[in-house]
Amino acid sequence: MSTSPSGPTLKQVARTGAVHAALLVAAGVLVGGLGGFWGLITADGTEKTAESAARLFVVLVVLFPLLLVVVNISPPSLGAYSSPFRGLLIGLIGGLGGGLIGALAYSVPATNIPVILGGEDAPDLSEAVRSEIGLTMFIVVVAVSAAVGLAAGLLTHYRVKAYLAQKARSQ
Repeated sequence: MSTSPSGPTLKQVARTGAVHAALLVAAGVLVGGLGGFWGLITADGTEKTAESAARLFVVLVVLFPLLLVVVNISPPSLGAYSSPFRGLLIGLIGGLGGGLIGALAYSVPATNIPVILGGEDAPDLSEAVRSEIGLTMFIVVVAVSAAVGLAAGLLTHYRVKAYLAQKARSQ
């Protein structure tokens, strides 16, 4: 990632956050696909299929924060974390944006796989899956992802700052 003389531009910081968010969206789709297959295999009928498909949604409470921590362990660009604000912005875009869109993206394959492969009624199953997940669990997933994203972005800034200071002292 290139940097301007004063550091990376906000566009570059936003791009880094968007990469983190895309990782969470991909994870939401994959887990939703597993949920859809699980519902298709283990249940019969719209309500039972929705209950089984929504059961895996809680995995996102652990998976999203874990992915955010892992992606921040070794940042691809030290310059993107050059200030606390930039670290927080990356964390906000990745955690809040990725958590929100990833949690919403979960329901697409969780609903469509049983509809396409199992012949379930699409509108009824979609409503049933959202009902089974519930607003509270949705908010928990998004809030935990946002909090961990902000913390990971800020901690990565301080880690990068310490690394650069140590590197400057050793030269």
